[in-house]
Amino acid sequence: MILQVTNYLAIELTEPNELVELMSEEDKLHFMQSLSSHEIIIKHVADQIINGSTEDGYSGSFSMVESKPHTALQTAIRDISINSSEIAKSEIESLQNALAAAEKVRDEYMNKYYDLYHGRMSR
Repeated sequence: MILQVTNYLAIELTEPNELVELMSEEDKLHFMQSLSSHEIIIKHVADQIINGSTEDGYSGSFSMVESKPHTALQTAIRDISINSSEIAKSEIESLQNALAAAEKVRDEYMNKYYDLYHGRMSR
């Protein structure tokens, strides 16, 4: 990975994480918060939580399974596991509401079509 800083200065890194290691803790925090909202980052983190690694085999660190998780990845997996019923319930309710709204629109259009096709006049 080559970062072109100026026309005359470039930094070559073997691994992207070397860039992060060069940052102060405060800069890391701001950088990671910015990155964490990008779709590709969310996908890779979700892959690690669900499958244990990304498509290309990258993953955060794991330690032995204990009563208290020791890594951020293990903490995320544990938190999702504990809250999975609530997460699923919320997602299902959201999908049901979206489907009900779509069905309402469909029914309104079907009624308008029926009225036009069969010659009924709206009141």
